[in-house]
Formats: sequence, structure tokens, C-alpha cells
Amino acid sequence: FGQVFGRDSGGAIQSYEVEDAETILVATGTIATTAREVVRRRRAAGEKLGLIKIKLYRPFPEEEIRQACRAARKVGVLDRNYAAGQGGIFWQDTRAAFQGRRDDLTVQDYLTGICGGDVTPAMIEDVLSDLAGRERAGKPVWMGVEAAKEVH
Repeated sequence: FGQVFGRDSGGAIQSYEVEDAETILVATGTIATTAREVVRRRRAAGEKLGLIKIKLYRPFPEEEIRQACRAARKVGVLDRNYAAGQGGIFWQDTRAAFQGRRDDLTVQDYLTGICGGDVTPAMIEDVLSDLAGRERAGKPVWMGVEAAKEVH
């Protein structure tokens, strides 16, 4: 990228407070901006929480994500992109990055912001509450879909 465009893209992911994070959120775009504020607030309260913003989808930055999550026990993927019957696309690839490498990591999918709906700090708090109560990952969790239906 640097050679072609003459500037540094900053890498495939942008990590925030992941060094000692026990729980990490993975997001893209504006969802990551909102999530960063929630992470900042909860870190200030002493919670070991971090964020990974995915900036490049293909090739998927598997190694960078594995490195950023080395201290984590739980990862919540906030997905705006849904593959029918399969779950979120970022969750699928994030989960695959750890398959056979980390049996101790819970990687849970949260489908939110579907149909252009807003993803609010309150929704991200709900994601974190759900993730905190999990011992292992389950089916994708739909967050804020009912609110989006009411608005649209």
C-alpha cells in the first residue's frame, strides 16, 4: 500500500488496550468508534477490556488478530455483515483464525447494526453483559434488531 499510494495505511487492524485485555471486542467502521468509547470508559473503571478494529478484510489478518488476543479469554465480534444461515462474516473468519490454536478462547458473534441501524453504547454494554455470562460460544446473537424494525 505504501509503495503504491505513498502513505502508511496503519496496518490491517488497529488495536486499542489489548495488551492485558481479558475480553476483546472486534468491530469495523463506525461500530468500532462507538465501541472504543465504551472500552475507554470501562477501562477507566478497572475492567480489562480491549478493542480490535479490522481495517482490511482480505486477506484476513489472522496472525495480527491472534497476536492482539493473546491475553484474552473472550472475544465478542460485532458484525454488521450477515451471511444467511452462517452468521457474521467477520465472526466466521475470526473464529477460524483461532481454530485448532486456542481451545480456551470463547469467540461469540453479535449481529448488530443490520439494515443500517444505529449501534449505541447501550447495545455494546448489552453485548459485554451477554459475553461476560458465557462459558462458551453459541449461535449468533441478534442485538438491536427489534429497535431497527421500529425505526424503519
